[in-house]
Amino acid sequence: MKFLILGAGNTGKAYSAYLLSRGQKVTLYDRSPDRLAPLAQGLKASGAVSGEFFPVLTDRLDRPGGHDVILVCTVAEGHRPLAA
Repeated sequence: MKFLILGAGNTGKAYSAYLLSRGQKVTLYDRSPDRLAPLAQGLKASGAVSGEFFPVLTDRLDRPGGHDVILVCTVAEGHRPLAA
């Protein structure tokens, strides 16, 4: 399956690592390129899921279609801008 995760905070990164560890395809979106930049070197996870993972990173949502599942992992105030 193809997942689009909206929000590259702790929750979005955790979901990304988990899904990638299960062989899923993940695109991780955040409106802040500064938040995504460190993840270009890989998403390092430890704990229940351990390893280094490489989601597709984007700061643009021109066409969010093409994904089977979209997960919204933002703070409450972030939902309205995404919906617009």
